[in-house]
Amino acid sequence: MAQEHPDPQMGSEPLRALAEQACAAVSADRCTIYELDAARGEIYSRVALGLPADLEVRLPTTRGVIGFVARTGRPLRLHDAYNDPRFDPSTDQRSGYRTRSILCVPIFDPDGVMLGAIQVINKVGNGSFTEEDEAKLFDLGTSAAPLLNHHRHAA
Repeated sequence: MAQEHPDPQMGSEPLRALAEQACAAVSADRCTIYELDAARGEIYSRVALGLPADLEVRLPTTRGVIGFVARTGRPLRLHDAYNDPRFDPSTDQRSGYRTRSILCVPIFDPDGVMLGAIQVINKVGNGSFTEEDEAKLFDLGTSAAPLLNHHRHAA
């Protein structure tokens, strides 16, 4: 039987490199690049630095920070994730990691169609992500768009 979802790791090396660039650019501990499955109302991880390869993050667009960004198309910065009702701690619970700060921005194709999002977690040094970090992440998201769009058409 054919898979209904493309293999999330397929073609992930360029995305992994981009996620590593994102961590370095904004001094984040971790980065996840998500792809939107609008037909199913879900968003799922394509690359998740710091998580085991077999631990996919998949959430409905009605849950979590990533769901908020997927629903609204707006970026979101949180200084203290656990004090925001949009934060979903389920991935922390499954992984044993503790999220403090989050910056998540949408990824759009050139026509303005949302393809996914890029999210960084825990500013190094316990600081907060800034507007400058947000701008850098938007720029990196522009680089991710062709990779997500290619994956979507190849599936």
